[in-house]
Amino acid sequence: MNSERETLKQYEVLSQIKLSTDDQQEIWAKIAEGMTRAQPTMKPKTRKPWPSVAAAAAAAVVVVGAGFAAFALSHRHLTQSPPSGPTTAAPHAVSNAILAKTAAPGHSGQMVELVDIKGEYKNNTTLGPYHGPNWTGQFKLRLVSPGGQIISEYRLPSFYTVFTSNRIQLHFADYNANGLSDFALGQYVSSNGFAYNIFEIGPKGIQQVPVKNGPFYASVHTYSPTFPLGNPTGVQPTGFQVQQYDNSTASSRIVTYVWRNGQFEPADPSGAAPTGTFNYLDYLPFIPQLPNYTGGAKLTHTQITRYLNTPQNGDAVDYTAVYGAAFSLFEGRQDQVHLAPIAAPKTNITIGSIHATMQKHDGGESIQFVQNHILYLVSTINSGMSLTDLKKVISSIGVPATGIPDVINMSNSGPTAAQELSFHPILPGQFYTPSGYSLSDQVAETDIVKGVKTEAFYMTYRKGQSYITVNQSIDQSLSSTGANFNTNQVYQPTQIQGITVYMQHSNFMQPEAGFEIPRKGIWVTLDTNVSAAEITKIVTSLVASAGQLK
Repeated sequence: MNSERETLKQYEVLSQIKLSTDDQQEIWAKIAEGMTRAQPTMKPKTRKPWPSVAAAAAAAVVVVGAGFAAFALSHRHLTQSPPSGPTTAAPHAVSNAILAKTAAPGHSGQMVELVDIKGEYKNNTTLGPYHGPNWTGQFKLRLVSPGGQIISEYRLPSFYTVFTSNRIQLHFADYNANGLSDFALGQYVSSNGFAYNIFEIGPKGIQQVPVKNGPFYASVHTYSPTFPLGNPTGVQPTGFQVQQYDNSTASSRIVTYVWRNGQFEPADPSGAAPTGTFNYLDYLPFIPQLPNYTGGAKLTHTQITRYLNTPQNGDAVDYTAVYGAAFSLFEGRQDQVHLAPIAAPKTNITIGSIHATMQKHDGGESIQFVQNHILYLVSTINSGMSLTDLKKVISSIGVPATGIPDVINMSNSGPTAAQELSFHPILPGQFYTPSGYSLSDQVAETDIVKGVKTEAFYMTYRKGQSYITVNQSIDQSLSSTGANFNTNQVYQPTQIQGITVYMQHSNFMQPEAGFEIPRKGIWVTLDTNVSAAEITKIVTSLVASAGQLK
């Protein structure tokens, strides 16, 4: 639960957004109501002293525009339990289930295995690409000796969510001509094909081979194909070719990947994706599917939200699309995202072959269902669409998204969080903290709004009700952070080790101190309720550490 001060700061940000008074009151009411409801566990509870107004405005657009649906989404959390519904039969837990077992070329008697080390088997009765047997959970690749001993193993990334066969045949080739055996392993992403990573059996066992902007897309419908070798253009003697279907032109094209600087990359970077499209697989483990029928409503807002290493449930991502004042669409992986329960009763409904649940609310209806292991929530906005049209929207979902999202929000928690950033921040342990304070959060956040990137790194230390939050941020738009300190009369500028530091102790609603690291464009702010003497010590230590940054 946020403290009163932290909640008031959320309201302060909203007051800076150019919305009507009624809209601001509606958003504030939702924030206040949310304080008494189940708190989200997807995102760590990290204080954000001075959030970007642009990012806050984008969030407010979703809240105001999407009404009930967006409020429900703001309280979503992760779970390992998929939504209920008549889509599966006789599921049961599995461990160390072997889904592929293929002889390793050049390794006498050794086998490469694909193993579901901990997961679930079920027979999916829903017609579609996942119809039939399904294995979900955590997967590993193993190199096994003739006697069955594990020589090496590699845990697959969370991109791999489901396999529909336990008789997968791995196919090998030497794509980078280094004398080692490579193989592709993919996942279904749309009716147009799979997305793949490349793996290699090397001296240290099985490893993933770097692919620029991987995984890469191919119009193939098998888990482990063999791609044509070589590069007919003669640019590079090693590599492979893939066929890709382009929805925008309703035609296929060949993309060549070559081995350069220790990774595979497109021979023609401009040909890595169809013109005018956005590579969603850089951010999501799936390609969002949009409706073909919208009842005349225009797509007005799209957003990707990606959470990495959350303390509760690891990684999760989702995609949101808003169609004016008519309806909103939310998508997320079924095994990682679960919408927080809402008091309205659920009704089981069927839309064609889709089994769904519907809930009524003041703004109309919300319909939740699962297709191809993706959970969807489609909701009307302020009764802006009839239930009949909403069902038509759901029936028409299946057009892969290609446009650049309006907002991309990424959050990474934990000891490796700062590795996601483009700048080197001051890290925990590199500055003074008073005795008895322990690190409770460290989070890196990146917001890309209309192509403008803002990055921030937060560290929060706590001791009882006392806290110390250090925020370091960099903004491509050259925001007015500095102007806020320069023009705000509560701040007194002072020189510490040749750097101008702005400090104040009179307004608890604003950071106690802030300064810019010279020649780096990084603003450091301190938000705390410790004594003035301790604030001076912390700031002095931060300035000293800033001078040591690379």
